[in-house]
Amino acid sequence: HYFCDAWHTFDALIVVGSIVDIAITEVH
Repeated sequence: HYFCDAWHTFDALIVVGSIVDIAITEVH
């Protein structure tokens, strides 16, 4: 169960990171 939660957290971080990367690219 813990591994599943950790994986979802990791997946969320990737999504957030992608959004931030796109946002930074749009700003510049």
